[in-house]
Amino acid sequence: VNHLAWITDLWLDGDDAYASRACEALLEAVVSNEADLASGFYRHVSHDGSFVPSLLEACFPEPVVAEGIEECPAMLAPAPAVWSRIFRRDFLVTNGIVFPENVGSADDSVFVTEALLRAGRIVQVRDPVYDFRIRDDPGDPSLGQRLTPAHFREYAASRRAVIGLFERHSRLDYFRICYKS
Repeated sequence: VNHLAWITDLWLDGDDAYASRACEALLEAVVSNEADLASGFYRHVSHDGSFVPSLLEACFPEPVVAEGIEECPAMLAPAPAVWSRIFRRDFLVTNGIVFPENVGSADDSVFVTEALLRAGRIVQVRDPVYDFRIRDDPGDPSLGQRLTPAHFREYAASRRAVIGLFERHSRLDYFRICYKS
């Protein structure tokens, strides 16, 4: 993060794609609302190119601008992944929010949870911003389908780190929102 020069930061898995106008929608949401971060919806893309809409669209029928996570804890319900969000770089640097080095590939859940807990203003847009590709070929799974023992160890390590964040911020009540399924 410290080596990036943009005012905002975005991340993308190598086998996925941003939806049309995704970057513009997220950037506009952050800039026009003077927000620390903005989130959009992601959708699954099947092997034949058809879209499976996000179930989160029903949770947020209208765009939301929240003055901190306390105003809209439901923003913790979407997968705590970086790929459907944009962050103001100055917010990340000022608050020392970085990817932890000890949790493996699930590090973005810790990063996003900390950003949500520290943000002064958060925006949820209605736009689909991220196309998460699902592949049918077991020999060539998408990143999210690689369910190895190492994946589950990293997942458990990230959950322990997230619980630690909730404890430090005295918000253990948010754990059930974040991991209800």
